[in-house]
Amino acid sequence: MHVLKPTKESRLFDFLLEALHGIKRTKLKSYLRDNAITVNGKTVTRFDTPIKPGDTVALITDRGEAVKYKLKSKLDIVFEDPSIIVISKPSGLLTIATERENEKTAYAYVHQYLKTKTPRNPKPVFIVHRLDQDASGLIVFAKNAESKIFLQENWHEFEKHYFAVVDGIPKKKSDIIESWLSEGPTLKMFSSPKETFGSKFSITEYEVQPSSKKNALLLVKLQTGRKHQIRVHLASIGHPILGDEKYGGKDNEKKSKRLALHSCYLRIQHPKTGDVVSFRSELPPDFTQLL
Repeated sequence: MHVLKPTKESRLFDFLLEALHGIKRTKLKSYLRDNAITVNGKTVTRFDTPIKPGDTVALITDRGEAVKYKLKSKLDIVFEDPSIIVISKPSGLLTIATERENEKTAYAYVHQYLKTKTPRNPKPVFIVHRLDQDASGLIVFAKNAESKIFLQENWHEFEKHYFAVVDGIPKKKSDIIESWLSEGPTLKMFSSPKETFGSKFSITEYEVQPSSKKNALLLVKLQTGRKHQIRVHLASIGHPILGDEKYGGKDNEKKSKRLALHSCYLRIQHPKTGDVVSFRSELPPDFTQLL
């Protein structure tokens, strides 16, 4: 790794060309593309990034380290130890592969990241739970089969909270929504006050947080974990999540091109130590634009 200290104001690309005598432009561009250059500890990819005296510019020259750094920056790792790895997934990224996409997934990035740490003896990674592609927030992966089995068997007992920005302001500042959820032929979920064939009883609790006049920020707590549960339950009370066109949410493209749902808190029992551990992910900045 090269650590460089600029002595005058300049553009990053020009500074590196001068500081790294003889380096080819194509090589330098590849470092930028591979997230192998940082300014004051933050990865940069723009060649015109301004720099000034007092800044610290670092160039990761080892290919393996550069790939690891790139993957880690993509993952937004919240916690990691020998048993589990917890990440905060961005909106738009699949949790696991589908028929159409098997490379750009949270699982693939975690697997590749762990592989760079022990390339001669790559370790497996196991999916514990999923998060909708258009939602963001906390996901837990297990590093061994024993941890996966323990977490999945006890997942229903763990505490799970979400932030959701919804259309309108609920009349009740807090409430518990109970209904039976079933899946239709188009893979869309439906809510019913009565049990139907194949339906599952579901419970969602919410609390209204400081909000705007048009949209409300809700803190949502799951007591059961069904497919699209939060999305269906909030739509059933007339307050669908913004950006959730599947369940009647308004298109919020002008302010935030995403589903306004974020997994913000997990409280679980550690599969190895047995200790109760919790993880948090802050309110996404684009949510504030909706409020």
